[in-house]
Formats: sequence, C-alpha cells, structure tokens
Amino acid sequence: MKSTVLFRRVLFGGFRRDDVLTYVEKLEEENEKLQLTRNDEINRLQEELESYKADYDELSSRTSLRISQLEAQLNEFQDEANRIIVQQRREAEEILQGVKSRVAVAIAQDEDIHDKVIKLKKMVG
Repeated sequence: MKSTVLFRRVLFGGFRRDDVLTYVEKLEEENEKLQLTRNDEINRLQEELESYKADYDELSSRTSLRISQLEAQLNEFQDEANRIIVQQRREAEEILQGVKSRVAVAIAQDEDIHDKVIKLKKMVG
C-alpha cells in the first residue's frame, strides 16, 4: 500500500521548507474559498430570510385588517339581531295583549250570555 507524502524530508531539520510553505498556502487558499462560499451562502440565506419576513409582515397586516373587518361585520350582525329580537318581542307583546283583550271580551260575553240563560231559565221555570 502506497502512503501519500505531504512533505519531503531533508537530511537535517525535518521537512523541506518550500513544501511546508506551499502546503500552508494551499490550505489558506482553500480556507479563503470556503469562507467566500460560506459568506455567499450566508448572504443568500439572509436575503431569503428578509423576503420571508416581508411576506410574513404583509400576510400579518392583511390578516389583521381582515380580522378587523370581520369583527366589525359581526358587531353589525349582532346589533341587527338585537334590533330584530326587540322588535319581535314588542310585536309578540302586542299580539299577547290583543289576545288577552279578546279573551277578556269573550269571557265577558260568555258571562253575559250565561247570566241571560239563567234569567231565562228562571222565567221559564
């Protein structure tokens, strides 16, 4: 199995200085490219986030407006329902009073007729 050699050795002092410097420069270049790529991605994601925030704010605003409109409409319906209830109660009370009056008249007439029948029975009888 063949191993990868990063640095060639020199007779005294370890590795060749040029190999180490070249390797470090290569790592720095790769790191810079990765940072640029990462920064580009961060910028893209921040723009996307701002777009989502703007969409959210727009939807939130429209939703709040619609809720306000629906609440106003509900209040109008409740007011109308209350007016109808009051009117229907008034009409029902008037009808009830009319029925009571007619019943009272009918009872009075019935009593009058009853009294006349009793008088006739006494006269005949």
